[in-house]
Amino acid sequence: MAYRLALSLWHRPTTRLWFCRQRAPSNASGRSPPGGNSSDFAGAAAIPSFLSVEIPMIKSISVPIEPVSEDNFRSFGHIIAAPKKDPQFVGPGYSTWRYPLVLGGTADLTMLRHPFGPVVCNRFEKHPTITELRVPLDPVVSVVFVASTLDIPRPQDMKGFLVDGETAMLIERNIWHSASFPLDPRGAHFILISDRETEGELEEAGIDGVPSVYTQMVDWTGQYELVPDYSGLGESYDRLA
Repeated sequence: MAYRLALSLWHRPTTRLWFCRQRAPSNASGRSPPGGNSSDFAGAAAIPSFLSVEIPMIKSISVPIEPVSEDNFRSFGHIIAAPKKDPQFVGPGYSTWRYPLVLGGTADLTMLRHPFGPVVCNRFEKHPTITELRVPLDPVVSVVFVASTLDIPRPQDMKGFLVDGETAMLIERNIWHSASFPLDPRGAHFILISDRETEGELEEAGIDGVPSVYTQMVDWTGQYELVPDYSGLGESYDRLA
């Protein structure tokens, strides 16, 4: 008796696998025996429960991407780029613009690298007590997802931004944010300014651990994934689609 693996999509978001019994032909011609069914599948056999497996179906959700600006990022923090407003202080040969960096402990300056790869996002974090500053070191455009909800974010809460390599992001406290996804095969490097307590907790937790004090995390792996929708960016960005 032979078995064939069959796959069926159910209305609920799972995939069920089961095994169907296949009749073996009775002679060299491949014909079924008299009274037999000519179909390869003679009907489902009685299957033990351990052969029935449900695999979760991941729902991909498209998020419209827009170029980041001071106006559309105001709810999430500050954009730091070549300023269009007057400086707050003018000294001998220099001018300054200040931004509200908030750290809860010892300042921590780290260089990090994000590799190039598919823009598929299902993990986010936020820091209740500190801001996070990302300063790009390469002329590379990246995609970032953020949300301002205080609760666990839903996919529809997320906003997507396109950030060029001349723009730093100061992410405000309690803002859910993703990693940066560079759109260049070379990847991208950033200077990250945080505090040692926050970074130390993340390092101690590791890839699969869950920090509990300085960082809150949400992981949609196996449920949802965000993918970018570049259609609203215009013809100059068609190559991203």
